[in-house]
Amino acid sequence: MSTETKEDPVLAVVNKVREMHKRNLSELDEIEKVYLETHKPISLLDSEKLSKLPWKDYPSGTGGWIFADSKGAEELWAALKQRPQFGRIELDGWVYRLSHGGSRDFISRTPISREKKE
Repeated sequence: MSTETKEDPVLAVVNKVREMHKRNLSELDEIEKVYLETHKPISLLDSEKLSKLPWKDYPSGTGGWIFADSKGAEELWAALKQRPQFGRIELDGWVYRLSHGGSRDFISRTPISREKKE
């Protein structure tokens, strides 16, 4: 029996799909980046003001969340709602996202990863 083994055909398909998925995600990231750079939020957001909102920390310690209707979050909520396709804004090292709960909307913020910056 040969020491060379042929690749399992199922694994070959899985690997091919994985490669296509990575390539498509990379292309989608680039499309999103261009969109976000060319479609700035109408309202100007103040990073210092945003940092003073009543963020509740995630257990992981990276980022937090607030109810979208929290006092002081009106401009951020309005800016995020202008982006229904992506529902996200990058600002001063944070990614802000809008999400919809059963009865209330939420805003989350997480640090921009180093990989994305490079």
